[in-house]
Amino acid sequence: MPVESVHWIRVVASSPSHAGRRHRRPTSPPSTFDPPASAAVSTVDDDDDAKTSLSRAQARLDKAKRVVEGFQAAFTATVSELDRLNRGLRGAEEEVVRASGERDAKWRAAREIETRQKEREREWERERERERGRERRERAARRQGKGEEDRTGVRRVVRVVIS
Repeated sequence: MPVESVHWIRVVASSPSHAGRRHRRPTSPPSTFDPPASAAVSTVDDDDDAKTSLSRAQARLDKAKRVVEGFQAAFTATVSELDRLNRGLRGAEEEVVRASGERDAKWRAAREIETRQKEREREWERERERERGRERRERAARRQGKGEEDRTGVRRVVRVVIS
């Protein structure tokens, strides 16, 4: 579009960097403007270029759609895989909790058995100590020549005479 004349204007702008600068502002073309004859030929070329450009843009759009669909499919597959993995993880967590509970129950049972066994051993040890004490008292009584009580509670007199 040809420009009939150019006017210079002084800019008063809100930004200080633009204030006072000079800019060219073209005036509108005359109303009797006639495009040259070569413009009609270039319009046909422009139409072909526009069609070509449109078909290229359509091809790029189709390719972009395929890429997006591929990403959506991959995303859906990934989400499905994540859901499956999550379910597996939850199942594994439940199994760990169950196994942990079983292990704890086994541990408590083993601990209880061990505690009962130690208590029995302590009771046996106390019984042995009582028996040893009884034997010591009997030996001391024999040495002193005094009587001893048997398990029935009858007192016997045992004297050892050395001649």
